[in-house]
Amino acid sequence: MRKTDFDVATAAIQDAGRSDLHHARRVMERNRHILQTDGVVGMWVGARASRPYIMLAVLENRGNQLRDVIPDSVDGVNVYYVEGTPAS
Repeated sequence: MRKTDFDVATAAIQDAGRSDLHHARRVMERNRHILQTDGVVGMWVGARASRPYIMLAVLENRGNQLRDVIPDSVDGVNVYYVEGTPAS
């Protein structure tokens, strides 16, 4: 998984086809056991420049550690992450 290097809000669904997003969602669900590990607090699909991706929200200061566990892509879909502290 790679740290986001783009504005998630701006690139959220630009030019993404529904079938692309549906495919990414299926990949995310099928590989949940790989993606949803300790330190991951959320996940969703989006698209950047019409390419779908899986986005993971991870606890602050856990990204580097999780990059060793979670791959950069799964079944051809890129995996990115953002770090933060969940609101209570």
